[in-house]
Amino acid sequence: RESSAVLGFRGATSREIGTLTNTKLHLSGRVEYYPGTRLQELAIRGPALDPVRKSLLQAFAKIVEDTGNITGGDPDVDAVTNRVRLVVPCAAAKMLIGPNGANLKELRASTGLKVQISEVAIGVGDLAEQMVTIQGSWAAMRLGVMTIVSMLNEFIDMPWFVQWGSSSNAGAGEAVATRVVDDVGVGSASEFNSWDEPGGCAGIAHAIEPSVGLDALSAAFAALPRSVASRSHCIRLSCPTACVSSVLGENGACTSEIMALTGARVSVRESEDGNEGEKPVTIVGSAVGVAAAYLYVVGLIGSAQE
Repeated sequence: RESSAVLGFRGATSREIGTLTNTKLHLSGRVEYYPGTRLQELAIRGPALDPVRKSLLQAFAKIVEDTGNITGGDPDVDAVTNRVRLVVPCAAAKMLIGPNGANLKELRASTGLKVQISEVAIGVGDLAEQMVTIQGSWAAMRLGVMTIVSMLNEFIDMPWFVQWGSSSNAGAGEAVATRVVDDVGVGSASEFNSWDEPGGCAGIAHAIEPSVGLDALSAAFAALPRSVASRSHCIRLSCPTACVSSVLGENGACTSEIMALTGARVSVRESEDGNEGEKPVTIVGSAVGVAAAYLYVVGLIGSAQE
């Protein structure tokens, strides 16, 4: 519904917004989802910061007008709250976090927004990007969007910016994903990447082995026949009952984050044999998605046992 609200009948709404703001709006195809999500990507290009910012806010306002609020399809967003996801270069994500998280704390304090920055980057080098999720009232979200878009403008003269702005990972399938770590200077401190509520799913990308492990995973992925990679797969593992809450997260935050990152669905059920010490975890998805989700799950279990 949200993408339809932006497009309008035969694209009339997006053309009208573009004409009024001197920008061009492009929505990825119906099945061209951003990696790790079931969301289409809206890209807005214009001659300067102000037209792009106005165009984006008008697109969001149209969604709110037609649907009541912006949820990105998430069922846990209530009727008076909005949840928006913005994709920014890793350099902009670093600026948004600021030294020791100072800028992110200031944004949260000044707007009342909940802000989450994904620890996983999509793409490589200067073109790598991270997803910023903001949640709050319509008025707060407008302020947050203006702040984040203004930060993007700081990089407009960088040699890589035009290429980043004219490209898209939507519909790219299994795009290259990497954990953002401190030694590349983009900030991965979990306290700045989680929702403000206790029990949020911060740091689920901690269980990454050294490069030899990554090489093995890359080789296994490269050896997958295309027909196998595209099929649905399922694996099951046992989770100690004491660790189940860590795997699920507050209101399912961790399993939802794993699904967003990998496309695989994780579920925890009661043991059929009456074993109260363990519960079965089922992971369903593509071969690569299932393998990645499995690593996330065992990482959460291992962290809970430490």
